[in-house]
Amino acid sequence: MSGGQPFAKRITIPLLVIASTISILGLGGYSLLNLSPNKAVATGTPQITSTQNPVDDTNGQEPSVAARAVVVLNASSVTGLASKYAKELEIQSWTIERIGNWTGQKMTKSTIYYPADQKASALELSAVLGVRIVPAKLAMSKTALTFVISQ
Repeated sequence: MSGGQPFAKRITIPLLVIASTISILGLGGYSLLNLSPNKAVATGTPQITSTQNPVDDTNGQEPSVAARAVVVLNASSVTGLASKYAKELEIQSWTIERIGNWTGQKMTKSTIYYPADQKASALELSAVLGVRIVPAKLAMSKTALTFVISQ
């Protein structure tokens, strides 16, 4: 060999630099996404709180007796978002009827759809989530609210 660095130094130092860089980027990405299960994912989706005012897009229909069943559907590209919201809603005494993915048109705003007799429940859930409410479409649940989460 002619005066160069030993093989171990030529490989070890670059590997340590690469491993350190990956670790730092991973921690930075983790903190940017804020993946704590008690916080909203950084996707523009609403965080569950009980201090937000409901948004009423119902054209003045009268509220009725509150029911607490909810279908939670994920219309975002964030895997598991409906499950995270469902768990938080269960903690707040909402009954989760079903969790799944939204298969309708692309959603631009998270929305609570409510059956004709459940506007009061929709307003209550809207106060928790801070999202708009609208009357349910024909193909939606006739017995539960439908919360569609978008980005």
